[in-house]
Amino acid sequence: MAENYYRMCQQHIGKCVVITEYNGRRHYGRITRVDNKHVYLQPLGNRGFGYGWGWGWG
Repeated sequence: MAENYYRMCQQHIGKCVVITEYNGRRHYGRITRVDNKHVYLQPLGNRGFGYGWGWGWG
């Protein structure tokens, strides 16, 4: 199963994502890189007004 997550994250490098842990904790950010044990996210921070995320994440 870990191989599937690795491939999915590799395919989404550079995209904004929400990653949900088994305990329900969520991480929001842009995937900057992936290795066999970690996914590295750049925090999105406060973007103020304007366009934001749409529905369909997850």
